[in-house]
Amino acid sequence: MNKKNSAIESEDSAIYQVARFIAIYDVYKNLISTKQNFNYFISEDFSKENMLVVYLSSLYSLFDDQKSAQSLQKINFQNQDIENLRIEIINDWLKIKDSLKIIRHNIGFHTSKKIEGQKKATQEFANSNNTPHELTQKLIELYIKYLEKKITKYNIGFKK
Repeated sequence: MNKKNSAIESEDSAIYQVARFIAIYDVYKNLISTKQNFNYFISEDFSKENMLVVYLSSLYSLFDDQKSAQSLQKINFQNQDIENLRIEIINDWLKIKDSLKIIRHNIGFHTSKKIEGQKKATQEFANSNNTPHELTQKLIELYIKYLEKKITKYNIGFKK
């Protein structure tokens, strides 16, 4: 496999990861937070809080810096507009990375055994303000731009 095909596969892999994240965000925003089609047997607050943790943990996963992890920090897009947006997204990510790491490792996927860790993570929700949602909007923009470029490149589309 040549370098160009490898780069395209890395881009595609990252975009699929962004698509999965957008699906989680969609469930959080539209189903849980606005009560659309709300038909659960558990409390609304429980659902909303748990989806928020899943959403924030999934956001963290997009930028995971572990050696074997797929990460938006580790790839470069060949299209300069998309690459510039990726760099902007990473700069925004760096502003909330520490807060989300505390959330993820203390009440997210790696729940802390100690109550102090859980309390600290809960306090970090306030520190992140609206930045995760703003970052998510940029990720959606990145996803759409990538798909638009791919559709244009391969002349895929619907005939009028």
